[in-house]
Amino acid sequence: EAQRQNRVSALAAWRELVGSRLVEGKQFLIGGTYGYTLPTILQHDYSASDNLKSFLYNRTYVMQALAVVAASLCLSVVCVGLQPRQAASAPPGGETPSPEVARQIATAQRLLQTGETNKAITILRGIIQSQPENGDAHLLLGTALVMVPNESEAIQELHRAVQLAPESARVAFSLGTAQAHFGNMKEAEEAFRKALILKPGFAEAHVSLGLILARHKQLGKARTQFEDALKLQGTSPAAAYSHYLLARVLAEQHQPDSAVKELQCAVKLRPRFAEAYLSLGSIYKSLNRQEESLNAFTKATELAPGNPAAQYQLGSALLRNGQANAAVVHLREALKLQPNDRATMTHLCQALFRAGKKTEAQACTQNASAKARDEARADSQELQAGRLNNEGIELEKEGKLLEALEKYRQAAKLDPYRTIFRRNLALVLCRLGRWDDGILELRKVLKQDPADAEATKALYIALEHARAASPQGASGNSTSPKR
Repeated sequence: EAQRQNRVSALAAWRELVGSRLVEGKQFLIGGTYGYTLPTILQHDYSASDNLKSFLYNRTYVMQALAVVAASLCLSVVCVGLQPRQAASAPPGGETPSPEVARQIATAQRLLQTGETNKAITILRGIIQSQPENGDAHLLLGTALVMVPNESEAIQELHRAVQLAPESARVAFSLGTAQAHFGNMKEAEEAFRKALILKPGFAEAHVSLGLILARHKQLGKARTQFEDALKLQGTSPAAAYSHYLLARVLAEQHQPDSAVKELQCAVKLRPRFAEAYLSLGSIYKSLNRQEESLNAFTKATELAPGNPAAQYQLGSALLRNGQANAAVVHLREALKLQPNDRATMTHLCQALFRAGKKTEAQACTQNASAKARDEARADSQELQAGRLNNEGIELEKEGKLLEALEKYRQAAKLDPYRTIFRRNLALVLCRLGRWDDGILELRKVLKQDPADAEATKALYIALEHARAASPQGASGNSTSPKR
């Protein structure tokens, strides 16, 4: 909703996630890379197929989901300071921060709430300069730097916070959330495991660890983590999300009946959970429970009318149920939301024909055929673009960066929709020290595919180098983004 500039709906969704503690949403609507994480939690890229595997193995989804878990604890950069909490640590010897330092930390928290990140960072740096062992300042500075984003310094500050508060599960959890945000899943897993050692009853850490394990296809271990979280969450609203994740794992393990039970629990605890209804409809469909499938897809579409997968699935279910006229309405909407989806177009043509709209059906079929011919021509160009890209890779291995740059540029021009070509172009620009050009291309990649993990990580690195504007940053040395 934030990407669609729908502020009201976006804020409503965030309030539902983090409760009454969220009173200011301004910071969520900022531009830049961080805008692709938390605001998109309820807006995944669904395909028109019933493939559920991509959900669990999508790195960006895991990052977004972990951001929501952090938000529920008011530990992420967007929630820090919204509720009182105990100090993460105290300086050695039991010394407590002075009233002036406490006031400055509170000011920094308020600035973060209103999106004035740079001002907050300046205050926190000042506190650390005068009190290097103030754990709260390191924790808050680290989480603020995630928003910039400045990966290296953010992780450094959070590691320092962990050193100053080695017995704090929540500080370890904050480090894990930041590591996941930057795509460092191995490090994130280690931090979440440490949080659970320190506090075995930490439900959110169980969920976060489960997400990472699921991404690594360790479904049995992920299932255990989600089940442990549910034992702790009981019937609280937060449990709805854990039921949903557990259902996804069960579906992957070919246990659809058990997955249905979990999804039913999810929508009972959170009646406006559109994603859960969409998954429920897909599983009912696989079980040939057509009426229940239709009802679930109808509910998902009512709750998320802008979701192309919901519109497509409802339209397809109506078509199977013999309700062609109603199917046309939803398939048209799905095609409007996802204009190049071949499955949606095919079903729309069928629905128009069955509804007796023969002229429109014929036009739809002709349009589909034309798109198929265009795709055939595009396939030829794609092969040529792929060849150029491969030549660029070989040239880059030989250190011939300028020649590789030209190959990547040609490949991206021939096939602008394959983000890998533009990503390679961006990465070689970074290696050449042309950080601003590289950043521009990386932003284009992420606009097309927010789930591109390599482009996301490369953008963080490129932004740091561009800010530093140092001779080292322009040299294209080994600290440049790597594939």
